[in-house]
Amino acid sequence: MDRKYERSAKIPCLILVLLCCFFSVTAQRTQGDGIQVDKEIKQKASALDSIKDGLKKGRQKLAELEKQEGNAQERIVLIEKNIEASRIYLALLTNKIDSVEKQIVVLRDSVSVAGLRLIDRQKIMEKRLRQAYMSGSPNMVMMLLSSASPADFINKTKYVQELKQYDSHLMHQIGKARDAFDNRKSSYQDEKMRLDQLVAAKKQEHETLLREEDKRKAMLDDVRNQKKTWENTVAELERTQRELNKIIKLLQEKRKKIRQVEVRKGLSFDKRKGKLGWPIDGKITTKFGKVVHPVYKTVIMNNGVDIKAASPGGSVATVAAGTVIHTGSMRGLGKLVIVDHNNSFLTIYANLAEISVKNDQEVTDGAIVGKVGSTAKDSSLHFEIRRSGETLDPQEWLE
Repeated sequence: MDRKYERSAKIPCLILVLLCCFFSVTAQRTQGDGIQVDKEIKQKASALDSIKDGLKKGRQKLAELEKQEGNAQERIVLIEKNIEASRIYLALLTNKIDSVEKQIVVLRDSVSVAGLRLIDRQKIMEKRLRQAYMSGSPNMVMMLLSSASPADFINKTKYVQELKQYDSHLMHQIGKARDAFDNRKSSYQDEKMRLDQLVAAKKQEHETLLREEDKRKAMLDDVRNQKKTWENTVAELERTQRELNKIIKLLQEKRKKIRQVEVRKGLSFDKRKGKLGWPIDGKITTKFGKVVHPVYKTVIMNNGVDIKAASPGGSVATVAAGTVIHTGSMRGLGKLVIVDHNNSFLTIYANLAEISVKNDQEVTDGAIVGKVGSTAKDSSLHFEIRRSGETLDPQEWLE
């Protein structure tokens, strides 16, 4: 008989121990969640640091490319100015060449006229020389003998002298005209040659400037393409940074809520030893520890205390804030409620007549979880405190 009772008493206690071990693990989930959230925050923060480094490098690269772009643009503007100046200069040289060519044409025309005149003079000169050769040099004696009178002789002498002067002047004019033509022709040809050389050199310089302009424009396009790529990279990094900041903010809010829950559940439950309020007004009838059964005289282990309610049917309140992790019935304990206070602390309220809470319900300190029976026989509350499955003496924790 005694052994049968002892076995029947031990069965609900064993079940309760298993339940408490299970819920102790469940109770640690909040802590585990907090640790996991902290881990995620650390990972995201590390990724965010990497992105910040990438953004820093990207922005530095963009600054360098913008500087290169500005320098390239300035260089292109300068080259374009030089090209325009080269075009203007080439136009001026071309105009000068046209002018010289026109002058050469005019000179050629005037030379043609002068040449005709020179030919005429040369013909006259040739005729005079031929006559002089045929008649020989004028003889003063012959002129005197052939003269009709002294006056006629004087006139003939004067005529011969004037003819000689004319011939001499004609020879001089022919030589002078030939020299002037040669000089002017040589001068214009030299000027045209000089201008042609200038044009050739300037065209080469102009082509060099055009090639340099093409090269600079290609460089500018390359810089702008790189800049566009880095702008997209920086924009993507900034977008990722914003998303990570949002995620970290959400994780921080989640961690804050977890910590708030931890506080509500009694993060410092262990610091409230001897300061917890009573779950119900009354008197302890059965203490914690080994108890001798009044009838069967067997020794059993009481894992909590039994409190006789001062008023039958009185309300049962939580001794600290937490979360209801189990409601139900158990043989030997009747209806019961288990509340998680975090840090592996659980409180058990058993032998209830009514249950007023539901599973996963958040409860504050002093919240009503149920009622004891309304008769003197069933108005006792069985109350336990456990830490990681280990039973603790409630009297050491209650005020």
